[in-house]
Parts: sequence; structure tokens; C-alpha cells
Amino acid sequence: MTRLFFAHANGFTPGAYECLLRPLRSRFEVEAPALKPLRTGRAPTGAWQEIASDLGELVDARPGPTIGVGHSLGAVALLMAASERPERFERLVLIDPPALPAWAALLLRHAPASVRRKGPMASAALRRVTHWPTLDAAFTQERARRWYARLSDEVLADVLHHGLQAADGGWQLRFRTEWEASLYETPESLWPLLRRPLPPITLLRGQSSAVFKASDASRWQALRPHDRVIEVADSGHLLPLEQPQQVLRALLA
Repeated sequence: MTRLFFAHANGFTPGAYECLLRPLRSRFEVEAPALKPLRTGRAPTGAWQEIASDLGELVDARPGPTIGVGHSLGAVALLMAASERPERFERLVLIDPPALPAWAALLLRHAPASVRRKGPMASAALRRVTHWPTLDAAFTQERARRWYARLSDEVLADVLHHGLQAADGGWQLRFRTEWEASLYETPESLWPLLRRPLPPITLLRGQSSAVFKASDASRWQALRPHDRVIEVADSGHLLPLEQPQQVLRALLA
């Protein structure tokens, strides 16, 4: 059975994607590890390269035909791992990878910490509510968030069931907001990676995504015309959570 190695997005856990991954287990040997900060309980120290190197080591630990599937940060990290050793993967499926220009990623990584923390994604992460008295309270509050408007109740329940842990008489986020913000502050650009030898790639983008835009898809296809680029309707950056059935059909195809 072909191995499918899944890398999740910043701020989430692998279990958030159960509605997508569960049906895939009948066709693939699915491996979906938690990103390094979640497994070690420590803040990321080496930016996205640390995440990519760690995922590369996990892939190498079990040689054999492997399809790499990643969402957001997980997509770019798998692309970084493949750019170092293309033979690691039979194919990559990248879901809405952040398409930051190379110059912007470089400037942000070298900016003072006070400036990096003011970035929209980092500051939003640091403003998040992190603790709730009950699971019902967490569900009610998160259900009202615009960010999760397209998620079904089933998917949102998975996000919270796997993303929260008991603490201080209530429930708190497993993926700490300071880890999430730190990763937003130290991004990598995918564009320089596309000049390197890479395995075949299928790219999925959310129709209304502001993270990987239609113009980014056009640029990608100009650089790598043999790759398949698929736009998923009625979705944004969280498309594997918003439209798991559409993403599943694209993966199986």
C-alpha cells in the first residue's frame, strides 16, 4: 500500500483533518505526524527550515513510495524537504501553500522582533482566546468566528477535540499561540524552490484564498507547466477543512 504522508497547517493538529484523512486510510497507508513544536512541547527555533528538516527525517525513517500531502505551512515544508531530496517523494500534493514573495519573506525574517510581531497573522495569533471553561463554551465561541464560517459542525468538532487539552480546570489550545506567531514571523518563500529539481506536483487552491491567489496559480503554471493546478470552489485558505469531500476527490484523482 502506498504511503501518504500528511503535514498539517500552523496552529492546527493532524486530528483537525479527520474528515479528509479517514476515507484515505482505505486506499493509502496514512501517516500524519504532529509538527515538531507539538511533539516536543518546545517553541520552534529554526523557522520553517526546522519544520522541513524534521518532516524530511520522518519521511526518511520509512523508505518506500511516498506521496507527500501538505496544507499551508505543511505544504511549503514538504516542498522544502523535496527540494533537498526529490527522491523522497513519488508525488507532492500541495494545498494552498503561502505564496509570499522572496523579498518579503527575507525582509520579515530579518526585521526586528517588534516589527515581526505586528504582522497581521502573528498579531492575530497572539490575540486568540486560548482557554475556555468547557468544551461547549469553546465550540460556541469558535463557531461564531468568521475564520471558521465554512466549516461543518463535524469538522469544527474535530478541530477542537484534537486541538484542545485539559488544563487549569478548563480547556486550552494544544498548539500554543506563541509558537504559531513565531512561525508566522519567520516564513519562507516557495518561489525560489521551484527552480530546483522536484517530483511531480498537484496544487490545490481555495477559490477565495488570499494566501495563494489566482495570480499565484498563473505564475506557478508558467514556471511549471506540467504540474496540475486545481481550484476548489466555495473555499478559502482552509479548503481541506471547509471542503474535505472536494479535496478528497481531487486527491483520489
